[in-house]
Amino acid sequence: MNQSEQPGRLRTWLGDARPEIVPLFAVNEHLEVATWVRSGTSPRRMLRRSQLMEEAIVSIVEKGLRQDDWHGLLYIMGWGDLPGFRPLYVGKAGKRGVKNPISENLKNLAVDKTKFARWGDGLAYHIGDLSQVLFRWQAYRPPQQKYEKWAEMLFVERDPPHLREKVNLALIPWYSSSVGPAGRQLSLEDAENELISLASHEFSDILLNVQGEKLCRPASADTARAPQTVGKKPLHIISDGKALEVLVGELEKCELVGLDVETCMRTQRLCLIQIATEQFIAIIDALAICDLSLLARIFGSEKIVKIIHNATFERGVLRSVGLELAAVFDTLTASRRIRGKQPDGHSLAVVARRELNCDMDKTLQTSDWTRRPLTRSQIGYASLDADVLIDLYKVFNSFSTGRLL
Repeated sequence: MNQSEQPGRLRTWLGDARPEIVPLFAVNEHLEVATWVRSGTSPRRMLRRSQLMEEAIVSIVEKGLRQDDWHGLLYIMGWGDLPGFRPLYVGKAGKRGVKNPISENLKNLAVDKTKFARWGDGLAYHIGDLSQVLFRWQAYRPPQQKYEKWAEMLFVERDPPHLREKVNLALIPWYSSSVGPAGRQLSLEDAENELISLASHEFSDILLNVQGEKLCRPASADTARAPQTVGKKPLHIISDGKALEVLVGELEKCELVGLDVETCMRTQRLCLIQIATEQFIAIIDALAICDLSLLARIFGSEKIVKIIHNATFERGVLRSVGLELAAVFDTLTASRRIRGKQPDGHSLAVVARRELNCDMDKTLQTSDWTRRPLTRSQIGYASLDADVLIDLYKVFNSFSTGRLL
């Protein structure tokens, strides 16, 4: 039984708590999130909350403020619905403020959406900071770093914003008599901490909480010997400096390579570098090899085309370990330029299906890439992400007459 099928303590408790589960964002049938422009001296493009979400929060808060034993609101952002709900972030909006009997986060929600129980459009609030990360507008301060991780987890494409899966919000009003997962009456703050701890244990691969988060041992996984071929190509796992030196010598003979990386979802630390050629595929264990500088001969070469989907991400990750990219062909840019606006977007899985009739299972994208040994499924997933890029290059190159994008 896999994680999505197991009831677990958190899901069992949620079933008993009977939260109101509503869609977080206003989306169309293709999971593209609607946006709007916040007017002012510096107009800002914002993600739009769903009407159901807004109505539910206003109703819960207005009712709660009329009751003396109401302590505030617990919320859990996640994928899916009960009984298979998968939590991504646990938080709270307490009734009492730091200086006032009623928190500023809960005042006048029906007319003021700036704070909106922590889901407001202002800075230091979830929707505002996440919108700033996605659409790169400037404000008096940058968003907290955690929202970059939110964006990477929630969206397969940032502009237009396409969700990986539909995102829901589980809303739980908290009273003096409310009972946490351990069966004890808790304050709102203690309930939040208990839920974060439990979610960190049961959903360590995807939970986005930072403060109070516990890094737990990964869920059990198939750790069979790595496959030595992917499709018809030999596969090489590179985990020491000597093997890396041999690989670089082989790559210098190539005219083009497919390039992808896998990172830790929480820290964006580089975990794997996948390189596909016409003859073989190599997976470089960036956690096992301390010095990756030999790869500069490949990545910085103007003679070797690096094929990447959404090269902006790879550039940032590789720059963090001292590697710069030259001669890049970006298949995301190529797809957007050649195909124009598409209702299903331009994520790698969508583009591979559209151009190559190739179905890519992206469920492992958010798996724990720091875990060793890697599972067979992880290795297969990582290999295909690089290998498919070569075929996409051949398709798009026929349109672009060899121009790097």
